[in-house]
Amino acid sequence: MKLLLWLYPAAWRARYEDEFLAVLEERPLSPFDAFDIALGALDARIRPRSLAIDLAPRRTHPMNARIAGFAAIAGGVLTLVFIGLGILIPYPNNEYVAFLYPLTAVALLVALIGLSATQGRRRPVLTWSAVAVPVAALVVSLAGMAGMAVRGDEPLVAGVSGWYLWSFGLVGLIIGSVLFAAATAIVGVFSRPAALTLLAGSALMVLTLIPFGFGFVGSEPWMVPIAIGIVLFSAGWVWLGYAAATQRAFEVETSAA
Repeated sequence: MKLLLWLYPAAWRARYEDEFLAVLEERPLSPFDAFDIALGALDARIRPRSLAIDLAPRRTHPMNARIAGFAAIAGGVLTLVFIGLGILIPYPNNEYVAFLYPLTAVALLVALIGLSATQGRRRPVLTWSAVAVPVAALVVSLAGMAGMAVRGDEPLVAGVSGWYLWSFGLVGLIIGSVLFAAATAIVGVFSRPAALTLLAGSALMVLTLIPFGFGFVGSEPWMVPIAIGIVLFSAGWVWLGYAAATQRAFEVETSAA
């Protein structure tokens, strides 16, 4: 706890440290709480006005949600650009867009964990079960991309190349986004229409983009639903991010806090 509090500005610690420690000591500190606190520290350093926060146990301000919201917006836009260019520009001429994926993955990783850290206070089991799949998939895909950069097409683990790891991770991200969007719509902390848009886009991408990407179907009849799925997926993240970044406060149940 002391180490986490050290991340905050000195002025913030001088004013709120005792109160904040008292709140933290009311329940065990989970890894997700630590991530939440670390994002809050970053927000406090970026925007000093956020020092004036309410530390009451039944109310939490979206220090992490605002940053996660901006990350979701960035991730949604980057997803549209990355996947769109990857489909529209034939291989190998599209290799230059590969550098966009790490940026997209990191943005969505911050968005997933940050948004879940906020809404997980109401339905922790549902929220973190749903976010585990896309987060794990993002990590796998990033590992695969790093493997491709270092070893090319050579096998990395159990005869599996970096490209296959990246592909499996991307598929897991899309499938995991279905679970995350459904959980977000059920919990209802953020905009349900935004979560349902993400759910529709993720589900449509599962049904169209994955069969197309693995060569199970031809391109002609699938391009329209693929495009709709990509647009809805990206729009859902942007909308969800905007809702999180502009929402002022979240009431949480005492039992969840």
